[in-house]
Amino acid sequence: MLKLRDRPIRQKITLVIMMIASAVLLLAFAALFCFQAYTLKQHSAHELAVVGEITAHNCAAAVMFKDEDAAAQILGGLRTMPQIVSARLELADQQQLAFFGTPRDETQIKAARLESGFRIDGDRILLAQPVMASGAREGTLYLLADLHATTSQLLKLYGGIFALVLVASLLVAFILSNQFLHLITTPILRLAGTARTIADHNDYSVRAAKVCGDEVGVLTDAFNQMLAQIQSQDTALRENENKLAQAQAIAHLGYWERDLITDRLMWSSETNRVFGLSPE
Repeated sequence: MLKLRDRPIRQKITLVIMMIASAVLLLAFAALFCFQAYTLKQHSAHELAVVGEITAHNCAAAVMFKDEDAAAQILGGLRTMPQIVSARLELADQQQLAFFGTPRDETQIKAARLESGFRIDGDRILLAQPVMASGAREGTLYLLADLHATTSQLLKLYGGIFALVLVASLLVAFILSNQFLHLITTPILRLAGTARTIADHNDYSVRAAKVCGDEVGVLTDAFNQMLAQIQSQDTALRENENKLAQAQAIAHLGYWERDLITDRLMWSSETNRVFGLSPE
């Protein structure tokens, strides 16, 4: 499997576009989910406050007469609300009058020491609602709501929507990138093709066609300028070699060359003639 750096530039750009699109979508959905979860908690807290106010008003008589049965019956009606997991009604001296929930819930309510208002702790909301009678505070109603199930459903919903949008967005990004990538890759591929042609045929007269005026166009101009310099130097070198060969022939001088790579000696025709050697 090819590494990313070894893949064709078209695949690299397409992959980068899709990775950026995925990252942007992930951040957008994460921000949207966090905002929605925050809004849900605030809305649930205000709804819980309304329920607490109504329930506390209904509990006023039970608190005044310390009627445990009536208080338990009123709190029992809150069990129909799935988000409310626990409720505690206590007198002004913190004596419990009625309660439903788990020991963990009761411990959390007592540890909070909340006198009034609500407190959000993760997925849980604790409300403390004063119970008023004849203008005096006779007790406190505590309601504990758990939004874990609602938050989980919200997460699943957003996860499903994100998966669908991600697949659709990546498909659109892939199609559009294939449609418009040629604007970037074509000049580069043509330049690479020209370089390959020169390397294969050793022909420095070939020039790359300039198709745009951006950085690739500047690179094309510099590449063609380099080819012109190499061609000029190659032409001058060949002319000097021809002049040297002609001068050596006139002066009956020979020369030899040694290839350092193959360790092979190459003799000029004049050297072969002077020493009576047969050309290889």
